[in-house]
Amino acid sequence: MSSFNTAGKDAGKITFFNPGPVWVRPDVLEAQVLPMMSHRSKAFVELYKPVLERLPALFRTKDGIAFTMTGSATSAMEGCLRSLFGNSSDNPGGKILYLTAGAFAERWHQIAGMCGVATEQIDFGWGNAVDPQRVKEALAATKFAAVAVVHNETSTGTIHPLAEVARLVREIQPDCFVLADCVTSLAGAPLLFDEWGLDVAFAGSQKAMALPPGMAVVAVSKRAHERAKITKNRGSYLDFVDLIEFAAAKGMTPATPAVTLLAALAKKLEQIEEETLVSRWERHARQRDLCRTRLEPAGFAFLPAKEACSPTVSCIKPPAGISGTDFTDRMKKKGFTPGAGYGKLKESTFRIGHMGDVDDASLERFLEGCVEAVR
Repeated sequence: MSSFNTAGKDAGKITFFNPGPVWVRPDVLEAQVLPMMSHRSKAFVELYKPVLERLPALFRTKDGIAFTMTGSATSAMEGCLRSLFGNSSDNPGGKILYLTAGAFAERWHQIAGMCGVATEQIDFGWGNAVDPQRVKEALAATKFAAVAVVHNETSTGTIHPLAEVARLVREIQPDCFVLADCVTSLAGAPLLFDEWGLDVAFAGSQKAMALPPGMAVVAVSKRAHERAKITKNRGSYLDFVDLIEFAAAKGMTPATPAVTLLAALAKKLEQIEEETLVSRWERHARQRDLCRTRLEPAGFAFLPAKEACSPTVSCIKPPAGISGTDFTDRMKKKGFTPGAGYGKLKESTFRIGHMGDVDDASLERFLEGCVEAVR
């Protein structure tokens, strides 16, 4: 276990448990206060190059290419589709298989339709984990250009077996790309880009990375990069090829980036190295288990099955007779900010974002408040 104090001087005092944007350390916020610079200057290159050098380790890749995008993770969702597939009528080669089990997987699937990309969907139901056997059957029956999966579904607090899905794709359809939304898993749960054989993985700054919102980070395999180079109608702002080539050749971005957010990212990557990524994964898993230990005896119930519970965000049903909105109102009166239930789960659940730099002592106080709120 690392001795790094994730919450710094705020240890034991955090009251903000939203599942993104999350609480951000004051020294990370302060890193954004710097003299403004041109994104075509030597000073910018000196800021961005260390970020580019450190990002691959966050994804656990040595073979892939990692870079940033100015925009939410939704921009990376669309950029992935535009860059690799453009418009399906111009880029034949099969459909994308979408594995959906919550709001954000469904959103990505909808974006694909808006981009004109042909898709097929397996819907596992909100709160259920993706079943690899059903994925295996689909891969055996139909040729796909890619399989798209949300590693950690924020709306339901469910983590999916991404490694197993990727293994099946490699065994059954080795030419098929594996696309992964890792928005609330990157820097909070094991993610092994090279070992699992992923082709695209992306996340947003405001989740387990514990940064302000407004930036996405992306890792792309070499074969996905080569595919993007020959894709027609990739667009401009979200073009992975342009983003990669500017980063590699110049240590810059094609368009003006969020310079201050990059300064915060540079600081955060240093802190993650100090804590170590493995210790960060272990801390998030420990805090997930702490939620269960403290809340289940008081009548709370987790939405997913135990083995599928996310290490970064818990989706929980309050005790009988208390709605999700009622419970979040009670907690706000106690000075805490939990996450509301999402979409069709709004009235039946609430969420705890135990991700980023939340420390154990702060989470303990919050969980004590949860138990008191239902007595």
